[in-house]
Amino acid sequence: MSYHVRATRNFFLVSVLVTLILLASSRVEAQAPTFQVIDPGFGTMQVTVDGSVIYVLKSNGQIWERRDGKWKRQITVSGLRMIAAGDDKLYALQSDGSIICREKNHFVVVDRAGETRQIVCDRQGRLYVLKENGNVWQRAEKQFKKVSSGTSTRFITAGDWLYLLQDSDEIFQWMGPDRWSRVDDGRGTRQVAADLGILYVLKDDGKIWRRMNDTWQILNDGMGTDQISARAGNLYAIKRQGELWRYIAESWSRLPDAPLARQIAAQGRNVLVLQQNGNLLQLTSPEAPVPIAAQLQFKATERLISKISAESVGSSGI
Repeated sequence: MSYHVRATRNFFLVSVLVTLILLASSRVEAQAPTFQVIDPGFGTMQVTVDGSVIYVLKSNGQIWERRDGKWKRQITVSGLRMIAAGDDKLYALQSDGSIICREKNHFVVVDRAGETRQIVCDRQGRLYVLKENGNVWQRAEKQFKKVSSGTSTRFITAGDWLYLLQDSDEIFQWMGPDRWSRVDDGRGTRQVAADLGILYVLKDDGKIWRRMNDTWQILNDGMGTDQISARAGNLYAIKRQGELWRYIAESWSRLPDAPLARQIAAQGRNVLVLQQNGNLLQLTSPEAPVPIAAQLQFKATERLISKISAESVGSSGI
């Protein structure tokens, strides 16, 4: 084969391979994160996420579940105030303060005592109940037990641990039966969020503090942070001007804006934003990963180009 024929063939192959790389790159860019409406409002009060499953509470008392991209109504009870979910368990707080739980395909009342202020679930599906008198109860294995007799608890949050925010702004961590540890004096605390074994605290000045391994660290400059949410190793922040930010792997990254966001709920790649008008948005391709096919294509391209280069170098042109 002549040198000119070989050179022409090599130039053609390289051109084809470069074209394939550009096509693969364009596919990756097309996967940039965007928000899409998955529920157009109509009275949405609250959204919560349990793995890949989404639960929505409506003002008319309906609870809807979104699983595998499909919505299904779970129950309609007038006056439902709040929902909580974890480990495929779903709870709802009724207007009279009683609590119902979905067991198999129907709901049953699990707490008739009433006077309930807040309910939350941890990652294992254990339910924590804050009563109006400040007492906190835990439901595990279908049994309730009191974990706190405090009279000044105003908010609870749970990840791997349960945390109490007191009226004094002090924050306590539950260490086990009758064991509590004060982890923060709480001055200027606006919101707390827990995930895994980590506690996040949003202060009135907008700064976010993280407590991990008994050590506190500040994570941001505090400019305009209005709300935080934490789940599955990710921290999310809503800015007053509608900016959304995610903190992962010790760095912040900005997500697409969602104007008038009033709540963010997330678990792993399932990121949801509830807007003031009730629209529910879901983030698509939050990580924008390089497709496996493209990765393999890049590797094959590198090998072929190396082979062509070696043939050209070793050729005598005859």
